[in-house]
Amino acid sequence: MFRQISSKLKYGQFTKAIMKLIPYTKLSIDVDADIETVRSKLEPHVEKFWTNGKVWGKRTTFEGQASNTGFKLYRNLKYQNSFFPVFDGEYIACEQGTRINIKARMLLFTNVFMIIFLGGILWSIIFSIFEGKEFTFMPSVIFVLSWVFMCAGFWLEIPKTLKALQRVFE
Repeated sequence: MFRQISSKLKYGQFTKAIMKLIPYTKLSIDVDADIETVRSKLEPHVEKFWTNGKVWGKRTTFEGQASNTGFKLYRNLKYQNSFFPVFDGEYIACEQGTRINIKARMLLFTNVFMIIFLGGILWSIIFSIFEGKEFTFMPSVIFVLSWVFMCAGFWLEIPKTLKALQRVFE
């Protein structure tokens, strides 16, 4: 059995809303099996990073790596989404089976690119305000829409990846 037991978003509605603006979360899930069984169930569904199995070979559910202590993977997508979550999971033995602590985040390259991109837009907004120019509407719209697309691309993929993990562990 697979159940999500916690999410680190538990400090009130305001904090939950703020945390949704940041594409990073921690989750814990329980699986009613020992660590070896969990690993053996996951391994056939994980293809190594950058092996291009999407084009040449059998398409697996996940791409990444699984080890004896955990995994680092993301769901194979049939479409492009630069903001998909990467799941870093760690296996912990429990009384009921295995607890998997997961950190979901975006790729490092995507984080760096978005920091530079959004920072440049924010810099232009601040610079134009201090120059005494009128409020610049277009950079503000680009900043907000870029942030919304980034968060939506990340947060909409989290439940899909958790559902794929659930199918693997059942």
